[in-house]
Amino acid sequence: MKRHRYGFLLSLLLLGIGLILSIIFNPTIGIEVTSINIEIDSQRNLVTRIYTPSTAKPHPVILLCHGVNNSKEMMTPLAVELARHGIAAIAFDFGGYGESYSLKNREKSIENLDKNTKADAKAVLAYIRDRPDFFDQDRIGILGHSMGGATALKLGETEKVLRSTIILGMSGSATTTTPRNLFLGAGVYEQINPPEDLRIMLQQATGSKNPVCINNGNNICGSFSNGTARLLIISGTADHIIPTYDPHLMTKAIEWAQHSLDVNSTKEVKLAAPGLIISMLLTFAGGIASGVCVLLRPDEKIRMQTTETRGESLVEEIYFRQIKKAATLKVQLLWRRCVTWLLAIQMTVIWLMAIRSLAPTRSASNMLVFCYVLQLCSNYALRRSDKLTSILRVVCLYVLLLMGAFLLPTLLCGVTEILTTPNYLVSLPQFLLQWPFFAFYNYTIAAKLILIPTYTLELQVSWLFILLVLLELMWSGITLLIVEQILVGGVKWLRRPFVFTGVSNISQKQIGLLGLLLLAFLGVLYQRVSDGLLVLVMSKGILVLQMLGLFLFLPIGIIVVTVRSSWFQNLESPREQGRGKKEEGRRDKI
Repeated sequence: MKRHRYGFLLSLLLLGIGLILSIIFNPTIGIEVTSINIEIDSQRNLVTRIYTPSTAKPHPVILLCHGVNNSKEMMTPLAVELARHGIAAIAFDFGGYGESYSLKNREKSIENLDKNTKADAKAVLAYIRDRPDFFDQDRIGILGHSMGGATALKLGETEKVLRSTIILGMSGSATTTTPRNLFLGAGVYEQINPPEDLRIMLQQATGSKNPVCINNGNNICGSFSNGTARLLIISGTADHIIPTYDPHLMTKAIEWAQHSLDVNSTKEVKLAAPGLIISMLLTFAGGIASGVCVLLRPDEKIRMQTTETRGESLVEEIYFRQIKKAATLKVQLLWRRCVTWLLAIQMTVIWLMAIRSLAPTRSASNMLVFCYVLQLCSNYALRRSDKLTSILRVVCLYVLLLMGAFLLPTLLCGVTEILTTPNYLVSLPQFLLQWPFFAFYNYTIAAKLILIPTYTLELQVSWLFILLVLLELMWSGITLLIVEQILVGGVKWLRRPFVFTGVSNISQKQIGLLGLLLLAFLGVLYQRVSDGLLVLVMSKGILVLQMLGLFLFLPIGIIVVTVRSSWFQNLESPREQGRGKKEEGRRDKI
């Protein structure tokens, strides 16, 4: 009971902190957000979101291009901040990503993506050009990250109307005159396009072997007036995943946009979007935890009644207790059914309100995800309420292990930069604190698109989402129980002693497992052939092997070694280890 009370208070505290921070860091005050479809042809549409400031029209505008395997949501923090600081921003989904038109796997080759992304960005640029009363035709810029950075760079070279080009996490080629007013940004821990590549690019763009315009906004190479301004910012708090959320890179990019587009602003750039991301995640986690605690409370009262049975004799007490236990199990099952159906009905109501335009579709999609996660967690907690505390401890332990296993290779990518410039170590604590929040937010966006592929202009849930909800309705808690069994089985398998046997001793089960692994490998190989990445692998074999070793084999090795270690097993089950030691002590005494 005390643990439940403390857990409920802690979840309320988390929820309260998240809500307070959401109010403090609310960045949407004073800006207008409009969602539209930009039609390329009868078969292809680009789902687009326009963020406009409260200043007078026509607005200076920046076109935002997202990275590979991502969507316009990745650019939302930057779009909001640009609008807050006097610049309209247009974020859209490239074809084959997010909510825009779909592409088949064979159409996602590097050559096709290059052609399609460029055509998509040109279509959005044409939309801007067709509205001179709304967008200032002399103050147009483009910003891109990763794949979007490559697209922005190409358009900056060919489209003379673009007065500012901002590239994050991508390298390429540039001249002293094109693209106009070039800003380059990367993180110290950049995994794919290291800062050294951007320094070489800056040398090309400035025509100097030792350009001074690095990490100093006051030292700009060239001039904004003739379009030759150049600047490189290397952030000590970013890698390849989070530059569009990193406060340092965001601030410098916005300042560059203001200078290059002649936006007169006496206010200092102060960001709210990064704080909002953290507050949203805290609110989500606090809301789920609070909801689970509330739904667990009746279940605890039902279980408590079992221990209150008394009889005149020991036999009668055992008899009545067994009857009471059977009745309690039925009541618990009924309560679990009520919980899962209640949340399913709530999801249905939210969906109906959204499709009938009684609720904003984007907010409704977020509420659907929240209700589904609450359904998963509450059903599982009701099934495993007797071991919930120990399960939560183990889950937290493995989450920290996974974070550490994948964060270490990221940190190793910054060793070269840190050795040459040790001052970057000052920013390391901030990077370690913000990286889990921003990385989790980034991957949550991708997961949401799998469950709800359309949510901006209309709400459409995927068949996978419907099937998962129906699965919980039929067998409450089954989803996470299956996940638990798979993970527990995997950990047990990793902890088995290494035994090398001959080929003749391979069992049918092992042959089946090898067959499944071979099929998975062939599937991945087919995917890489269809999207053209196999050609890239063959052309850059050493680099790819290095990346595989750093970001696949090293994390797997860390996980395997840690899971097999005795100290980790002691942390995982301290009580069982303590009991084992006591039993060993008793045996020694005997």
